[in-house]
Amino acid sequence: MLPSRHYVSEFTQFIRDLIEKKPDLPEQQFEGRELLWDKSPEDIARRRKMDEGLVPQPAYVYQPEWTSPALLETEPGPTLPKTK
Repeated sequence: MLPSRHYVSEFTQFIRDLIEKKPDLPEQQFEGRELLWDKSPEDIARRRKMDEGLVPQPAYVYQPEWTSPALLETEPGPTLPKTK
């Protein structure tokens, strides 16, 4: 059976009440979007320039460089004394 044509969900009711209480809410949402998403070409160019200076991060940051498999194959590492 189809819902009544006059049915209003709780969510729709909440949004309508919120907009009624805060009529400037859509404007505030737009300002927030401008802040986070809408970027000017100057901002984008500045971001690209900053990204050029990034140093690549190693695959596993907690492994010291001297224990990487590539270095272990080419350079002999420290050896422990043999025990009897």
